[in-house]
Amino acid sequence: KADWSNGKVGMTGLSWAGTTTFGVAATGVEGLKTIVPAAGIASWYDYYNSQGTTFNVGPYRDLSHLSVYVSNRILDPADWNRIKEDYARYITQLNRDQHKHGYNYSDIWKNRDYTLHPENLKTSALIVHGLNDDNVKTKHFELMYDALKKAGQDVKLYLHQGDHVYPAAMSRGYGITANGQDFYDLLNTWLTHYLYGVDNHVE
Repeated sequence: KADWSNGKVGMTGLSWAGTTTFGVAATGVEGLKTIVPAAGIASWYDYYNSQGTTFNVGPYRDLSHLSVYVSNRILDPADWNRIKEDYARYITQLNRDQHKHGYNYSDIWKNRDYTLHPENLKTSALIVHGLNDDNVKTKHFELMYDALKKAGQDVKLYLHQGDHVYPAAMSRGYGITANGQDFYDLLNTWLTHYLYGVDNHVE
């Protein structure tokens, strides 16, 4: 046990890391009290496809693409050499399973849809998303917002005019605030409320 921890955990991150917060929350893991995802993917099917049509071509249409793109174990040659063959087999099989059903919704996508079981969501959330994000479409914040509402969780939206960025990346020096509050200050207010019980709830 960490002597600096009260056992309450919060997660935040942008893009892949924002998606990770959705994925962890969907497990219902004990101790996760709040998430602040930015530009997170709520449903991997809806990231790559729409009603039987893909958004992309070539390797960019494969579910494995982002997994390879963000993999950093390759930076440690000893570690990478130990796992690379198993990883290659897994990625190859993942692509085969995906392509069996063309661009239609199937079990491969169902297993990667964080909105299907709202009853598992036991965390509050401040969902951050840019209204001009052409990478992770705005549909994703709506899907996760609705799931968290169904779960009876406290969920709020922070929408901004940026694209695939944290609003903090735009706020310093540009005067972008919410109710007169800088994003970092808002983040601090949210986390201290849910992790330390400070009575400073975000409206």
